[in-house]
Amino acid sequence: MTESSPFSVIHSDGSEIRLLVLLPSEKDAPIHCRLETASLSSNPDYDVLSYAWSCPSKYEEITLDDTPFRVPEPLAAVLRRLRLRSKPRRVWIDAVCIIQQDHAEKEQQVLLLPRIYSQARRVYVWLGESTIGTRTAGAPVLEQSLGVPQGSPRLSIVQEALLAKYLIFICGPEKLTWESMGRALKASSKKLEEGEMQSFAEIFCLISRLRQRRSDGQGILSPFELLYKSRRLECENPRDRIYGFLGLAPSVLEAGVVPTYDTSVSTAQVYTDFARKMIQHSERLDILNCVREWRGSGVTVATTANEMDGLPSWAPNWAGRTANDPEPLLDWSDVSSRYCAGRLMEARIKQNEDPKTLVLNGIRFDEVAELGIPWHPEVDIPPPSRNGIEALEQWEALALAAPLSCPYGGDAGRKAALWRTYIADFAGDRSAPKHHSAFMECWYGRASWPYGFSSPADIELHDARPRNLFRVVKDALSLTRHGRTEYTTYARRAYAACAHRRLLVSKRGYIGLAPWNAQPGDVVAVLYGGSTPFLFRPGSTPGVYSLVGECFVYGIMAGEALAWEHAIAAAREFRIV
Repeated sequence: MTESSPFSVIHSDGSEIRLLVLLPSEKDAPIHCRLETASLSSNPDYDVLSYAWSCPSKYEEITLDDTPFRVPEPLAAVLRRLRLRSKPRRVWIDAVCIIQQDHAEKEQQVLLLPRIYSQARRVYVWLGESTIGTRTAGAPVLEQSLGVPQGSPRLSIVQEALLAKYLIFICGPEKLTWESMGRALKASSKKLEEGEMQSFAEIFCLISRLRQRRSDGQGILSPFELLYKSRRLECENPRDRIYGFLGLAPSVLEAGVVPTYDTSVSTAQVYTDFARKMIQHSERLDILNCVREWRGSGVTVATTANEMDGLPSWAPNWAGRTANDPEPLLDWSDVSSRYCAGRLMEARIKQNEDPKTLVLNGIRFDEVAELGIPWHPEVDIPPPSRNGIEALEQWEALALAAPLSCPYGGDAGRKAALWRTYIADFAGDRSAPKHHSAFMECWYGRASWPYGFSSPADIELHDARPRNLFRVVKDALSLTRHGRTEYTTYARRAYAACAHRRLLVSKRGYIGLAPWNAQPGDVVAVLYGGSTPFLFRPGSTPGVYSLVGECFVYGIMAGEALAWEHAIAAAREFRIV
């Protein structure tokens, strides 16, 4: 669109939008259309068209309100696909119906997106022209949706899929609904590259789960899950990684987050302001659990040059991720968090003049004394045991070395603490899980299944050592008969908890899991309002820290630090930069 285009003024606060009216014509005839204004309050009849608006190399001239008008070739192609022969068709297209250069209009229209998508008769997602295969094969359409060759799936697909009454993917002459896309995904799972499948399958499963919850009237998941798991998706403007979910996460709007496309405000400022407002609104620190190390090499979602300069350590970078990012410890699907290290108290941000400094209260509980080797798995498949994995075997030796003091009651308690650290065990549950001893023998490789099996579901316990023969064989038989599924769950949990992390041993003898970038001397803190403990790196100024990331410390995940006898003396103000 150009600034000279004939756009009428719309009043976004009055729910007005522009619609592109495709005038009827034969398939290959020139495209004639016009713009008209409509109010969402009057329930207009229209469809939505969505596609990836990358920088086009070629344009085509159409007629808009009797005036020649240039549009990208891909847009002209899909307009021909959607045009009817006998009657006009009204379509909303954000890159056409919103003046992209008008920041004020764009900020207002973004707030209307949930209504625009949910009130449309159909939402069409254009994936491009396909020249291979047929609809029955499913793979060509799926390959296009996966971004072959156009790039990664788009961020907007999340909002489109969740809000649309009827979602249709168009790839050339092929059309697929969301449900048929799922069937195509399953049928094509062995034909597509693992990286592509992983990228699309993860977001497809997330959206499918959210769609099911919405249809069941259960609402949606945490906005932080949407933000964190959508980092792999393509997004032209990095601040839309937040604004794209305004209609899906009411708590974000309630926190006072409003879109701004003012170029004088950097994306780093937008992300920082968002993090502060979410903490102030929720009085919880769950957003800090999304912080990952992104500075340096290996960032796989690029941002514009210097776009994130000045982003403080406590504000997550939603536009940057690396292959070594660990999964969040929090389970966003839980109604209440599995951990409550500091949640018995509310997070209160203290007054501070510098917007890049976050001032919170908490307890300086401990300090990192030793760290294990970081474990960066080469494949995204849970191993059957830690046997043969150098990092995890080194963790065991480090954790079980006799400490000067042990908070777990000696060798037996320390071994149990290590096993439950491997799986980042649920807080508050002090009873041993069913088949606990057999699980330990399997995980440590003393009783496992032959290598070559593809998953823990193929378990066949063997190789019990003589000194524990009776107990292990008894447990192994019980596990083989009854516990395969349960052990599979534990193996997956161990992978999710330990991958891209390292074992920590604190000065007071506690065992836990730290981010891969942790260092000896990092402070273990329990902040008021935090579900988990956090690691902080002391700065050159006393009382000033940078956030390293979330951590798991066995023995203080259920609020025990708040009841510690030295908690009052250890309480302090953390100035986080």
